[in-house]
Amino acid sequence: MDRIGAIEVFIAACKEKSFTKVASNLDISSTMVSKYINFLEKEVNIKLFNRCTRGLKLTEAGALYLRNAEKLSAQYQQLKSEMENFSGEPQGRIKINAPVTYGTYCLTKIISKFMDKNPNIDIDLELSDSLSDVFLDDYDVVFRIGALKYASYISKKVDKQQLIFSASPEYLKKIWCSKKYKRA
Repeated sequence: MDRIGAIEVFIAACKEKSFTKVASNLDISSTMVSKYINFLEKEVNIKLFNRCTRGLKLTEAGALYLRNAEKLSAQYQQLKSEMENFSGEPQGRIKINAPVTYGTYCLTKIISKFMDKNPNIDIDLELSDSLSDVFLDDYDVVFRIGALKYASYISKKVDKQQLIFSASPEYLKKIWCSKKYKRA
């Protein structure tokens, strides 16, 4: 579980004194807020909140945790800010794998626009209809058509594709009239 995220949820819960308000503010479920807090409590092996139907109250250990969590959060935000300022423009290499047809007809246009806006990024695009191993082949992004077989991948639907089977009328007539496919 994301420790920094859990600490941010904890700080928000201390301010709001309600898991429901925190969930609403952060656009997550109350159950997720509870899981973050439980994760932190298990990690330090001590109760951080006294919970009741009227709200939350910090324990003595929770108050100490809050002081240090706020310092840690501020340091993390400063670190993120410094890293964002470290490089003014995006740079580096992105290694992409995609099916041949999708890459040829859809991705190349998108990548061209992306490269115009980000000249310091190199794109290594490999088009192949065979499945590649994302980790072993060191791909940053892999496009697939259809359902993913492995749940360990982080995936997001980015486009719709419709598969169409087609044949010439002559071919269909030839197949339909052959003995193998004649109706009984």
